[in-house]
Amino acid sequence: MRAMRFHIELLLAKDNMKETAFQRAARFVGTGVLQKIWEWGNEKLTPEEIKSNLLLNKNVEQQTAFHVAALTGQTEVLQKLWESVKKNPTPEELKIQFS
Repeated sequence: MRAMRFHIELLLAKDNMKETAFQRAARFVGTGVLQKIWEWGNEKLTPEEIKSNLLLNKNVEQQTAFHVAALTGQTEVLQKLWESVKKNPTPEELKIQFS
């Protein structure tokens, strides 16, 4: 149980810019790392935690992962994020695979 809580804390942790690993992946890397974080999120987080902490979390500049991907020209990441939310999903619908 303690290990599971630790995994959740890692997924939800924020850096000094108030960005999660999901947002950092959207900013600096590509869809591979983003995909892996999404999969871990689906395994360990509730749908509401996914929505509020992965998709809608805002950094110190009030940017979500979607904003970060757009600003940094990560078009593949932007497309993946858009596909995951274009239907205005409910928390249960967020449990789908990111890919």
